[in-house]
Amino acid sequence: MGVQPKRRARRACWQEHVIAKGRFLENQRRLLSARDSLNDAEVKQLIEAAVEKHLNAAHQAAGETPDGGPRRRRPLDRLVNTWTGAQVEAAYLNLHAAEVVLANLYTEEEVQARVPDMLARLRACVPPTDQRRIDAEAEFGGHDGTGRDGLGGQLGDGAGGPPGAGALVRRRAKLRDAMQVSYDASDQLHARVRSFRNVLIATALLVTALVIAVGVVGALWPRAIPLCFKPSAAVASQQPATAEEEESFACPSSTGKSVPHGGDVAVVVLMGLLGGALSATLSVQRLSGTSTPYAVPVILSFLKVPAGALTAVIGLMLVHGQFVPGLSNLDTQGQILAYAVVLGIAQQLVTRFVDRQAQDVLGSVPSKESRPRGGAARAPATTTAGLDTTAPRTP
Repeated sequence: MGVQPKRRARRACWQEHVIAKGRFLENQRRLLSARDSLNDAEVKQLIEAAVEKHLNAAHQAAGETPDGGPRRRRPLDRLVNTWTGAQVEAAYLNLHAAEVVLANLYTEEEVQARVPDMLARLRACVPPTDQRRIDAEAEFGGHDGTGRDGLGGQLGDGAGGPPGAGALVRRRAKLRDAMQVSYDASDQLHARVRSFRNVLIATALLVTALVIAVGVVGALWPRAIPLCFKPSAAVASQQPATAEEEESFACPSSTGKSVPHGGDVAVVVLMGLLGGALSATLSVQRLSGTSTPYAVPVILSFLKVPAGALTAVIGLMLVHGQFVPGLSNLDTQGQILAYAVVLGIAQQLVTRFVDRQAQDVLGSVPSKESRPRGGAARAPATTTAGLDTTAPRTP
């Protein structure tokens, strides 16, 4: 029998942060303590070992076994990790740490090639008043990518000469620090998206539970949630009402000689669900997708469906209680059902604020189309190998 791979223990998100940061700091400690006693080849070996350690951790967090196959996880483990986002965090934290460690091996040309990506991420994630962003832009944001004044002599051993070893080490350290700041800020924004996603899931589950509770109460005690109306003709009549008129009601489930019964609330809930589903379908055109691993737009659509059912029940109760002038009496079953559908669509008046917050949260996450954070003006031009990286971006 083959040896079964050990199941990865479930960890909280903060634990993954500590573990990834601990690996990174351990590598830094080894490099700093052995910097003066090792030659370049031995230092490279330390760096390569650290990168390999981070990459292995990232592959494991992404569900890959050491031989490259998929790692099977129990449904409970998948559910817990989907909620906490621990494995997603671990994968990206270790990938980012590996990239930062690799900066120790960059040549000057490779440093120059990574500058535009680092600056774009920094400007998308860090406010323009942050001193770390100011320092990075001062170091790498020159018009030709060589520094504050765009002078090659600033990096070289002589005026206009190629960068010396000391200058290259300094550039690597500056790039490494700026990359780490930008990645940390980006990871925090993704954590914010995950937290918002969890709030949406919890809200959707709570609203669904309330809808189910209302349906159960309406089925067991039909008179507890009054949704039947006396026809307006019977109410307006000056003559004494006949026994038949006294018993005549317009209810969600029937019209005529009927009294409230257990199916009334269920029918209103169903109509509200239809209205919420229709509203979710129409709102899709206003929602943009997301490159994050958290399906916020999908959960927003799911939230609108039970919200429609809840607003339909509450809205008809307000109409029944004469809270809305002029809508005190609905004459037929069709009118009640139509109002239930309209009230289900009207949940958009409440959930539109959630939609707006979702767009703000998703818009703060850096992407290839991100603008500088804080509405800053266009950054100074930065070129790499003749490529202008300040071309205007679409919003």
